[in-house]
Amino acid sequence: MNRQENLIAQRGQIIGLREAGHSVRAIGHILGLSPITVAKWIRRWNESGDLRDAVSKAAEKSIPRKRTGTRHRNYWFYCDEIREQNRRIIKHRKLHRRNPSDKSLSLLQELIRHTKEISRRVRAEKWYEWCSTIDERSKLREMWRNINIATGRMARLDPPKDAERLNSNFAVRAATTNLPAEIQNRLQQLRDTRQEKMDETVLKRDEAGGPFTSDELFRTRKKCKDTALGDDGITNSIFSALGNGVHTALLTIMNESWGVGRLPLAWIKADILPIPKPKEKL
Repeated sequence: MNRQENLIAQRGQIIGLREAGHSVRAIGHILGLSPITVAKWIRRWNESGDLRDAVSKAAEKSIPRKRTGTRHRNYWFYCDEIREQNRRIIKHRKLHRRNPSDKSLSLLQELIRHTKEISRRVRAEKWYEWCSTIDERSKLREMWRNINIATGRMARLDPPKDAERLNSNFAVRAATTNLPAEIQNRLQQLRDTRQEKMDETVLKRDEAGGPFTSDELFRTRKKCKDTALGDDGITNSIFSALGNGVHTALLTIMNESWGVGRLPLAWIKADILPIPKPKEKL
């Protein structure tokens, strides 16, 4: 006996005891109901005068045949194929309850597994079908609504928070810690090898360039022009007039700097003087 049948039988007992002359409190004590419930049902019985009609109205109010305003979370991809599989599951579950056996249980489990596979396939097809409709005219609010429906979240839309959540989920799922152990070990070996190659390249001297020659320095100085003076107040013209001694010393400093991979501190210092535009304060 289901709930509706129990409800109808209980209401019939209330009317029968009332017709037998019992009070509201006595009926509630006999049936284990509150006096308020008993009085409510007796009032409906007196108003309708028809037991069957009163029972139907009470049952419809307490157990609606169809819920309004609510949807199943999987309604967006639910179809006839899934409905048919669910019907088969219900049928086999009833058969298993009537005649339980290992064979019927394994058959029911296999049917449930097959239904889940079909649901996953249909869900993926519906999702790809919706994604294919996205273009430059798609509304952002509608996109977020469909995403929330597909993920089972019907909360209020909050695009920044949802975007952050999706980004975090993607970062977690794409992390290397989720990879198999052998792949993680291989990646670590590659990182170590790459670091060794980088260190070797940095420490290795450039054999192709080699030390600067006197001719290279001379040709370069010949192309240079006088620029703004530094702290020492020496220009390129002064270097050219000092002779070969300064030229040799400069070449030695440049080759030593190239060998150790560092520039002299005096060479990396500069005086910067901002020049404001006309009628503009500094």
